[in-house]
Amino acid sequence: MSLYKTEGVVLHQFELGEADKIITYYTRDRGKIRVVAKGVRRTLSSKASSTQLFTYADLLIYRGKSLDKLSQTSIKESFSKLREDLLRMAYGTYILDLVKELTVEEDPNEAMFVLLLKTLHLLMETDDLELITRIFEIRAMTLMGFRPVLDRCLECGGLISEDRLKFHPGSGGLVCSECGAKMSGRTVNISRGTVEIMKRFLISNYTQLMKLKLPEYAQRELEMVMELFVQYHLDHNLKSLDFLKSVKEMDK
Repeated sequence: MSLYKTEGVVLHQFELGEADKIITYYTRDRGKIRVVAKGVRRTLSSKASSTQLFTYADLLIYRGKSLDKLSQTSIKESFSKLREDLLRMAYGTYILDLVKELTVEEDPNEAMFVLLLKTLHLLMETDDLELITRIFEIRAMTLMGFRPVLDRCLECGGLISEDRLKFHPGSGGLVCSECGAKMSGRTVNISRGTVEIMKRFLISNYTQLMKLKLPEYAQRELEMVMELFVQYHLDHNLKSLDFLKSVKEMDK
């Protein structure tokens, strides 16, 4: 039985039998993997704390015939604050869920791993959780090959002169009024200012982005556009997003 080492973040877990769990990790060099963690639900298990949601750990894993088996683990960052604060936990769970649903197993993407870690750190350290989440959404979608077209009409290729623009979630970008009228599927009104913010999300560094104070209209537009954009490509709703919305309502 062969062994391999990696490092990863716990995306998901569910119980197996009386004492085991199946853990989904997103790893730096192997992408998304699933492993069996034997006995971690027992009170005295040394691996229990390192298999909690959000935990970032070094992993030693046995290669199995069907599912691999977790042999040893050492915590690098627990991200415990995300489990202790309901609102931060809700945002964090949505981020984990998005990575789990966007990616496939054994498909390495180190840039996605780095983005995930950076986002979890920001969710612990800063208070503008909406800003952090919108940046993550657009960058994660871009890493998966769905970079939105924001500089021209994606149908005719022409520049768009209107101040009020339209975003087509199914096609993944802006459309002019003429093309939008001919296309099937929903389009979303979006202001030019919000489009410029989306462009900054893609090209600016985090030091610059964390200084942004988004106006309320831009927050509303970004939330709607990104929700529909993500939902179209996943082809289903995320329960974690519904949970996040309910927690945000309670927090008002």
